[in-house]
Amino acid sequence: MKFIQTFKQSFYSPEFYRELKNKKFWFSLKYFYSLVAILAFVYAIVISVSALPAIKGFMGKIEPYLRSYPAELVITIQDGKASTNVSEPYFIKMPDGLCDLESQEAGFCELNSLIVIDTKTPFSSAKMEEYKSLAWLTEDSLIVKQDKETKLTSLKDVPNTVINKQFMDGLADKAGSIVRKAIPVVLPLAAVLIFFGLIIYLSKLTFLLFGALIVWIIGRIKKVDMTYGYAYRVGLHAITLGVILRFLELLGLPNVPLLLTALFAVCAWVNIAPEKAVAETVPVLSSPEEEKPVV
Repeated sequence: MKFIQTFKQSFYSPEFYRELKNKKFWFSLKYFYSLVAILAFVYAIVISVSALPAIKGFMGKIEPYLRSYPAELVITIQDGKASTNVSEPYFIKMPDGLCDLESQEAGFCELNSLIVIDTKTPFSSAKMEEYKSLAWLTEDSLIVKQDKETKLTSLKDVPNTVINKQFMDGLADKAGSIVRKAIPVVLPLAAVLIFFGLIIYLSKLTFLLFGALIVWIIGRIKKVDMTYGYAYRVGLHAITLGVILRFLELLGLPNVPLLLTALFAVCAWVNIAPEKAVAETVPVLSSPEEEKPVV
C-alpha cells in the first residue's frame, strides 16, 4: 500500500526526502491528512466502543436507585413550596456502590445520606454539615454539595408536582427507554464529532509555518538548496512522529513540553542530506611496455 510505504519513509529515508522537491504539494498534504484521519478514526471507534459499557453500567445503577424510592414518601411541590407526608428530617440513605474511587475523591464516602428532607428548618451550612447529606430539600430550595461549596436551586420555577413511588418508577422506565433508543443514534453521532474534532486537534498546519523555518535552517546548515515551500513539504512528513505523539497523549501519555518540536527537528535533521556526488571515473591508460632488446 502506497500510504504505508510513505509512512515508513517519512520516519527515515533521505532519498525520499530529496525526491519531495520534485513532487507536488498535494502529495504531502494528502499523506498528512490521511495519517490524521486514520488516527482520528481509531480514536473515535475506541471511545465509542468503550462508552457503550459505561453508559449501560450507569443506567444499570440509576434505574435501581430510582426504583428504590421509599414507598411511604410523598413529596408535594405546590407554588414553589415543598411539603411531605412523613416526619422530618427524613433521610434517604446513600445508594450502595456510589462510594467508588471518583466519589471518594469528592468526599462522598463521608456522607451518610443521599438527600435529607427538612422543610421545617431554615438552611444553614452548619446544619448541612451536621446532616452529612449530599443534598437537602428545604421548603423553598434544593441545596446540593459540590466539593467544598453548596449550590442552591430555588423551587419557585418548578411546576406543581407530586413525587411518589409511582412517579419515580415511571421516571425509571422513561430513562431506560430513552437511553436504549438514544444509544444507536448518539454513539455514531458522537464518533463523527470526535473524528472531526480530533482532525482539528491533530492538524499541525499552523505549527508547520514555524516548522518549515526550522527545516529551512537545517537545510542551510547542511548546504541543501531549499525553498520555503519545499521545507513545508518536508515538514508535512517530518511531523509524523509528532502527530502520533499527540494521539498517544489523548490515550494517557504524559505531555512533555517541546517534545514535539524536538522530534520534528531530529527527524528533519537525519533525513535532510545533499545530493550524493557522482564520482567521475577516469580510465587509467597503462603505458605500453617498452620493447626489450633481443639478446
